[in-house]
Amino acid sequence: MARARKQDWSPGDSRMKQFRARLRDTVQDAETEFWVRIARSWPEARTGDLPAESGHQLLKDLEWMVLHWLVWNAPPPIDGMANDELERRA
Repeated sequence: MARARKQDWSPGDSRMKQFRARLRDTVQDAETEFWVRIARSWPEARTGDLPAESGHQLLKDLEWMVLHWLVWNAPPPIDGMANDELERRA
């Protein structure tokens, strides 16, 4: 697949707001499913304690993976929005 074409999306653009909300919801769902799977695989662990920065890093990494996946797999304009979001975070 070709990389997304560059297009500047205004932060206030309603499509970009919808894109970011969808990204946020996707990442939150993925994080939940991740921990469900971990807990199921390790039932002898009785708590879910982690350092605070670990949870934040997981969310950042999940977002990064989803955005890259969208750049390479989603049709326009979603691929371009994902590409712009990656550049904004770099």
